[in-house]
Amino acid sequence: MLKSIKNYQQKTYQFFQLHKEAIILFTLSAIILTSITPLNRGDHAATLLAKELLSGRPYLPYQMPWLETLELNGHWYIAYPPMVTFLVLPYIILGGQNLGTAVINSLMLFGASIFLYLFIKELDGIKQWASFSVIAYLIGTTNLHSAHIGSIWLLMHSQGNFFLLLSLFLFCNKRQYFWAGLSFAIAFQVRYLILGAILVFPLYAIYCFRSMPTPLQWRNCIVGILPPCLLVWTFQWWTLGDPFTSPYTIAWKQWKMPDILFSISYLPQKFQLYFFGMPKFLDHFPYLRFEFDGQAMWLVSPFLLGILFMNFRRRFVWALLPSAILMLIAYLCYWHTGYSQYGTRYVQDIFPLLIPLAFAGFSREKLWIQQLLPITIILSCLINIYAVFFALRLNWS
Repeated sequence: MLKSIKNYQQKTYQFFQLHKEAIILFTLSAIILTSITPLNRGDHAATLLAKELLSGRPYLPYQMPWLETLELNGHWYIAYPPMVTFLVLPYIILGGQNLGTAVINSLMLFGASIFLYLFIKELDGIKQWASFSVIAYLIGTTNLHSAHIGSIWLLMHSQGNFFLLLSLFLFCNKRQYFWAGLSFAIAFQVRYLILGAILVFPLYAIYCFRSMPTPLQWRNCIVGILPPCLLVWTFQWWTLGDPFTSPYTIAWKQWKMPDILFSISYLPQKFQLYFFGMPKFLDHFPYLRFEFDGQAMWLVSPFLLGILFMNFRRRFVWALLPSAILMLIAYLCYWHTGYSQYGTRYVQDIFPLLIPLAFAGFSREKLWIQQLLPITIILSCLINIYAVFFALRLNWS
């Protein structure tokens, strides 16, 4: 008995010594998220619908003007993808509503940071900066604001990040093809444009695997995509009468949105925001004010400037870059900007790809370029801390 206890203690000590940096890092991250995440902030659309689903109803009991809803056959449905609600169900079943809706958003962000760390830990040229990626992701981006607010809009991006990074980890690190496909399908059923990241998987296999997946393994990946899709299609057939009609589609018609949602004519305005949007300068404290319209992604997160001097010697860059470009162009050509935001909200969907790509930009042989990465991350953290606690005009939940 004593020998078993000593062996257990020795293994625990060895594990801690081996992973000491990661354990300390994630402990501190959990403390930071806990300190800024509001408790008992009430319900949002996904938690309200989750409670109704547990009662056997796929719609809200009555119209709630403060929610984005659509009306169909005398019932009121939320206008968000069904998967957003499905992912909240376990949280509600376990009593999460007693903690509030912002907590599940922070849990998703924390989980995403773990898979980002594990993913980058295997990328040649930047694996030594895996710890930096956690700090950059949670504190040096708009995710800090996301944890501080935890609204339904922000939850969707956090869910998408979590399952996209989980799928990348399972495919690229573990080569678990079925589960990678399953996780990826969940991700793009939360945020549809994450489907553009599908290019990462074959390209990563080509550039980074020593041996290509077999046809059977590719088939397993495709089969893994099917269950989440079938679940959503069945729910949409049950509620909307058409398995391939998204709640967004009906809501946009009822809200009289533009007939053309994606057009190159939207690009000039969106390009200005995504790349050059600035806060308002004031002559008194807090000296800056971040308005509802949003701000350029590298103004809020300067470490993303690494994307501008990409290091194409890193093989993983060739795997991630096409999808990042495709997703960014899609949002630049989308009619909406994600108004009532800090930073550019839609760019959060691309963080799982942008952060490794930005880090690759700092991985050149010259030491002074490498030393710029921690400096830009510290600057990013200071900007986001200052904005969230002093300079944000946003106080909605």
